[in-house]
Amino acid sequence: MFINKITRLSPNPAGFGEVPDEVSAEMFVGDLPTQHTHSYYENDQLGLYIGTWDSTAVTEAGGPYDCDEFMWVIDGDIEVKNNHTGLVEHIHAGEAFVIPKGYDCQWHQPGYVRKFYVISAHPNEAMPAQAVVESIIKPALVVTEKNTGNDTAFLPHFSLDGGPQKVAQCYRDAQARFFSGTWESEQCESAPLTFGANEFLYLQSGVLVLVDDEQVEHTFTAGEALFIPQGVTCQWRVTQTVRAFYTIIAPASIA
Repeated sequence: MFINKITRLSPNPAGFGEVPDEVSAEMFVGDLPTQHTHSYYENDQLGLYIGTWDSTAVTEAGGPYDCDEFMWVIDGDIEVKNNHTGLVEHIHAGEAFVIPKGYDCQWHQPGYVRKFYVISAHPNEAMPAQAVVESIIKPALVVTEKNTGNDTAFLPHFSLDGGPQKVAQCYRDAQARFFSGTWESEQCESAPLTFGANEFLYLQSGVLVLVDDEQVEHTFTAGEALFIPQGVTCQWRVTQTVRAFYTIIAPASIA
Protein backbone atom coordinates (compact mmCIF):
# COMPACT_ATOMS: atom_id res chain seq x y z
CA MET A 1 0.00 0.00 0.00
CA PHE A 2 1.57 3.24 -1.08
CA ILE A 3 -0.17 6.45 -2.07
CA ASN A 4 1.81 9.15 -3.85
CA LYS A 5 0.49 12.19 -2.05
CA ILE A 6 1.29 14.40 0.93
CA THR A 7 0.24 12.40 3.99
CA ARG A 8 -0.49 13.69 7.48
CA LEU A 9 0.18 11.18 10.27
CA SER A 10 -2.05 11.00 13.32
CA PRO A 11 -1.05 9.74 16.78
CA ASN A 12 -4.57 8.29 17.04
CA PRO A 13 -5.77 7.18 13.58
CA ALA A 14 -9.38 6.17 13.04
CA GLY A 15 -9.89 2.60 14.25
CA PHE A 16 -6.46 2.42 15.86
CA GLY A 17 -6.39 -0.09 18.71
CA GLU A 18 -9.43 -2.05 17.58
CA VAL A 19 -7.61 -4.99 15.97
CA PRO A 20 -4.36 -6.19 17.60
CA ASP A 21 -1.34 -7.26 15.58
CA GLU A 22 -0.44 -10.91 15.35
CA VAL A 23 2.64 -11.54 17.50
CA SER A 24 4.97 -14.52 17.74
CA ALA A 25 6.31 -15.86 21.04
CA GLU A 26 9.90 -16.20 19.78
CA MET A 27 10.08 -12.43 19.31
CA PHE A 28 9.73 -11.74 23.04
CA VAL A 29 10.99 -12.57 26.50
CA GLY A 30 8.19 -13.18 28.99
CA ASP A 31 4.54 -12.30 28.47
CA LEU A 32 3.27 -11.49 25.00
CA PRO A 33 2.32 -7.83 24.51
CA THR A 34 -0.74 -6.37 22.85
CA GLN A 35 0.36 -4.30 19.87
CA HIS A 36 -1.35 -2.27 17.15
CA THR A 37 -0.06 -0.85 13.87
CA HIS A 38 -1.63 1.73 11.58
CA SER A 39 0.30 1.83 8.31
CA TYR A 40 0.30 5.01 6.23
CA TYR A 41 2.78 3.85 3.62
CA GLU A 42 4.14 0.43 2.63
CA ASN A 43 6.53 -0.15 -0.26
CA ASP A 44 7.88 -3.71 -0.24
CA GLN A 45 10.17 -3.09 -3.20
CA LEU A 46 11.92 -0.24 -1.41
CA GLY A 47 11.46 -1.80 2.03
CA LEU A 48 9.90 1.41 3.34
CA TYR A 49 7.17 1.39 6.00
CA ILE A 50 5.70 4.41 7.81
CA GLY A 51 2.99 4.57 10.43
CA THR A 52 1.79 4.69 14.03
CA TRP A 53 2.47 1.82 16.46
CA ASP A 54 1.73 1.04 20.08
CA SER A 55 2.43 -1.74 22.56
CA THR A 56 1.83 -2.72 26.14
CA ALA A 57 4.87 -3.44 28.33
CA VAL A 58 7.32 -5.75 26.57
CA THR A 59 10.85 -7.10 26.44
CA GLU A 60 11.94 -8.21 22.99
CA ALA A 61 14.39 -11.00 22.27
CA GLY A 62 17.77 -9.38 21.68
CA GLY A 63 19.78 -9.50 18.48
CA PRO A 64 20.98 -7.42 15.53
CA TYR A 65 18.30 -4.89 14.54
CA ASP A 66 16.97 -5.91 11.13
CA CYS A 67 16.34 -2.42 9.70
CA ASP A 68 17.18 1.25 10.02
CA GLU A 69 14.36 2.86 11.99
CA PHE A 70 13.58 6.44 12.95
CA MET A 71 11.07 6.87 15.78
CA TRP A 72 9.26 9.72 17.46
CA VAL A 73 7.97 8.64 20.88
CA ILE A 74 4.45 9.92 21.50
CA ASP A 75 3.84 8.18 24.84
CA GLY A 76 5.91 6.09 27.22
CA ASP A 77 9.52 5.21 28.00
CA ILE A 78 11.91 2.85 26.22
CA GLU A 79 15.19 1.22 27.21
CA VAL A 80 17.60 -0.09 24.57
CA LYS A 81 20.46 -2.27 25.84
CA ASN A 82 23.72 -2.82 23.97
CA ASN A 83 24.12 -6.60 24.05
CA HIS A 84 27.92 -6.38 23.94
CA THR A 85 28.58 -3.76 26.60
CA GLY A 86 25.40 -3.94 28.68
CA LEU A 87 24.95 -0.17 28.34
CA VAL A 88 21.28 0.84 28.58
CA GLU A 89 20.10 3.98 26.80
CA HIS A 90 16.81 5.63 27.74
CA ILE A 91 14.28 7.30 25.46
CA HIS A 92 11.23 9.18 26.73
CA ALA A 93 8.01 10.62 25.34
CA GLY A 94 8.76 13.70 23.26
CA GLU A 95 12.10 12.39 21.95
CA ALA A 96 13.27 11.20 18.54
CA PHE A 97 15.88 8.53 17.90
CA VAL A 98 17.29 6.12 15.31
CA ILE A 99 18.24 2.48 15.75
CA PRO A 100 20.73 1.53 13.01
CA LYS A 101 20.50 -1.71 11.08
CA GLY A 102 22.77 -4.38 12.55
CA TYR A 103 22.96 -2.85 16.04
CA ASP A 104 23.02 -5.81 18.46
CA CYS A 105 20.58 -4.64 21.10
CA GLN A 106 17.51 -5.47 23.16
CA TRP A 107 14.33 -3.39 23.38
CA HIS A 108 12.53 -3.11 26.73
CA GLN A 109 9.60 -0.93 27.72
CA PRO A 110 8.28 -1.09 31.29
CA GLY A 111 4.87 0.22 30.25
CA TYR A 112 2.75 1.42 27.36
CA VAL A 113 4.49 3.04 24.36
CA ARG A 114 3.10 4.75 21.27
CA LYS A 115 5.30 6.04 18.45
CA PHE A 116 5.56 7.18 14.85
CA TYR A 117 7.95 4.96 12.92
CA VAL A 118 9.91 5.14 9.67
CA ILE A 119 11.37 1.73 8.78
CA SER A 120 13.85 1.15 5.98
CA ALA A 121 14.36 -2.59 5.69
CA HIS A 122 16.75 -2.64 2.68
CA PRO A 123 15.25 -5.90 1.33
CA ASN A 124 18.13 -6.65 -1.06
CA GLU A 125 20.94 -5.94 1.40
CA ALA A 126 22.51 -8.46 3.77
CA MET A 127 22.70 -7.80 7.49
CA PRO A 128 25.92 -5.84 8.08
CA ALA A 129 28.62 -7.49 10.17
CA GLN A 130 28.61 -4.35 12.30
CA ALA A 131 26.24 -1.41 12.55
CA VAL A 132 27.39 2.00 11.31
CA VAL A 133 26.97 3.17 14.91
CA GLU A 134 26.90 0.81 17.90
CA SER A 135 24.25 2.79 19.78
CA ILE A 136 20.99 4.61 19.29
CA ILE A 137 21.26 8.09 17.77
CA LYS A 138 19.26 11.11 18.86
CA PRO A 139 19.03 14.05 16.41
CA ALA A 140 20.03 17.52 17.55
CA LEU A 141 17.30 19.65 19.10
CA VAL A 142 18.89 22.84 17.75
CA VAL A 143 20.86 23.32 14.52
CA THR A 144 23.96 25.45 15.04
CA GLU A 145 25.67 25.05 11.65
CA LYS A 146 24.35 26.18 8.27
CA ASN A 147 24.76 22.73 6.70
CA THR A 148 26.31 19.48 7.92
CA GLY A 149 25.88 16.27 5.95
CA ASN A 150 25.12 15.65 2.28
CA ASP A 151 21.35 15.17 2.51
CA THR A 152 20.95 18.29 0.35
CA ALA A 153 21.85 16.23 -2.73
CA PHE A 154 18.40 14.64 -2.63
CA LEU A 155 15.89 17.28 -1.61
CA PRO A 156 15.49 20.69 -3.20
CA HIS A 157 13.82 22.35 -0.20
CA PHE A 158 17.13 22.25 1.69
CA SER A 159 18.34 25.02 -0.61
CA LEU A 160 15.20 27.13 -0.98
CA ASP A 161 15.49 30.77 -1.94
CA GLY A 162 14.62 33.10 0.91
CA GLY A 163 15.37 32.47 4.57
CA PRO A 164 18.55 30.65 5.63
CA GLN A 165 18.43 26.85 5.77
CA LYS A 166 20.26 24.76 8.37
CA VAL A 167 20.73 20.99 8.27
CA ALA A 168 22.37 18.81 10.93
CA GLN A 169 22.61 15.19 9.87
CA CYS A 170 22.79 12.73 12.77
CA TYR A 171 22.81 9.41 10.90
CA ARG A 172 23.54 8.00 7.46
CA ASP A 173 23.46 4.30 6.68
CA ALA A 174 26.36 2.46 5.02
CA GLN A 175 24.68 2.57 1.59
CA ALA A 176 23.92 6.31 1.78
CA ARG A 177 20.20 5.68 1.32
CA PHE A 178 18.82 6.41 4.81
CA PHE A 179 19.48 9.84 6.33
CA SER A 180 18.16 11.41 9.50
CA GLY A 181 18.71 14.67 11.32
CA THR A 182 17.33 18.13 12.04
CA TRP A 183 16.30 20.80 9.52
CA GLU A 184 15.64 24.46 10.23
CA SER A 185 14.37 27.21 7.94
CA GLU A 186 13.40 30.83 8.33
CA GLN A 187 10.50 32.27 6.33
CA CYS A 188 10.71 31.39 2.64
CA GLU A 189 8.66 30.30 -0.36
CA SER A 190 9.50 28.04 -3.29
CA ALA A 191 8.37 27.32 -6.79
CA PRO A 192 6.83 23.84 -7.23
CA LEU A 193 9.43 21.19 -6.33
CA THR A 194 9.49 17.53 -7.33
CA PHE A 195 10.90 15.25 -4.65
CA GLY A 196 13.74 12.95 -5.67
CA ALA A 197 13.44 10.86 -2.51
CA ASN A 198 10.98 9.95 0.25
CA GLU A 199 10.85 12.22 3.29
CA PHE A 200 9.26 12.13 6.74
CA LEU A 201 9.11 15.29 8.87
CA TYR A 202 8.13 15.88 12.48
CA LEU A 203 7.76 19.59 13.26
CA GLN A 204 9.23 20.74 16.55
CA SER A 205 8.18 24.34 15.93
CA GLY A 206 6.94 26.74 13.28
CA VAL A 207 4.41 26.61 10.44
CA LEU A 208 4.94 24.83 7.12
CA VAL A 209 2.45 25.09 4.24
CA LEU A 210 2.66 22.65 1.32
CA VAL A 211 0.62 23.30 -1.82
CA ASP A 212 0.10 20.16 -3.92
CA ASP A 213 -0.30 19.91 -7.69
CA GLU A 214 -4.08 20.33 -7.32
CA GLN A 215 -3.48 23.62 -5.46
CA VAL A 216 -4.70 22.18 -2.15
CA GLU A 217 -2.92 23.72 0.86
CA HIS A 218 -1.70 21.42 3.64
CA THR A 219 -0.72 23.34 6.79
CA PHE A 220 1.48 21.72 9.44
CA THR A 221 2.34 23.15 12.85
CA ALA A 222 4.42 22.14 15.86
CA GLY A 223 3.73 18.58 17.01
CA GLU A 224 2.55 17.32 13.61
CA ALA A 225 4.12 14.69 11.35
CA LEU A 226 3.97 14.28 7.58
CA PHE A 227 5.31 12.12 4.79
CA ILE A 228 6.09 13.12 1.19
CA PRO A 229 6.74 10.24 -1.23
CA GLN A 230 9.30 10.38 -4.00
CA GLY A 231 7.90 11.95 -7.16
CA VAL A 232 5.37 14.24 -5.46
CA THR A 233 5.41 17.84 -6.67
CA CYS A 234 4.50 20.61 -4.25
CA GLN A 235 5.26 24.19 -3.32
CA TRP A 236 6.80 25.01 0.08
CA ARG A 237 5.98 28.02 2.25
CA VAL A 238 7.57 28.52 5.65
CA THR A 239 5.43 31.19 7.30
CA GLN A 240 7.03 30.90 10.75
CA THR A 241 10.56 29.60 11.35
CA VAL A 242 10.43 25.81 11.19
CA ARG A 243 12.58 23.33 13.07
CA ALA A 244 11.90 19.69 12.24
CA PHE A 245 13.32 16.20 12.54
CA TYR A 246 13.64 14.61 9.12
CA THR A 247 14.26 11.17 7.69
CA ILE A 248 15.08 10.70 4.01
CA ILE A 249 14.99 7.38 2.17
CA ALA A 250 16.63 7.62 -1.23
CA PRO A 251 15.99 5.03 -3.95
CA ALA A 252 19.02 3.08 -5.12
CA SER A 253 18.91 4.78 -8.50
CA ILE A 254 19.88 8.18 -7.05
CA ALA A 255 21.84 7.17 -3.94
